[in-house]
Amino acid sequence: MAKKPVTAKKYAALMDAYQNVFKSPDGELVLKDLMTVHGILTNMYNGDVNNMLIKEGERNVILRILSILKIDMNAIYERIDRESEVMD
Repeated sequence: MAKKPVTAKKYAALMDAYQNVFKSPDGELVLKDLMTVHGILTNMYNGDVNNMLIKEGERNVILRILSILKIDMNAIYERIDRESEVMD
């Protein structure tokens, strides 16, 4: 059975839903946790290729969410650098 194409109206509603969920205070907290747990800012390779492939799949899901939210990864990297300097 073929997938039905998503209409522009349904896609826009979905994008609004992502914004509503992840731009709330609780959503931002959950997104930060997802980024940490699923390796957005860490090395994926630990010597096990199969594990790396699983982690890369997890990472791609989070990157899709960040893309939908139009979050600039460079800004995230800069924030992490600033926070790590304060901790030193």
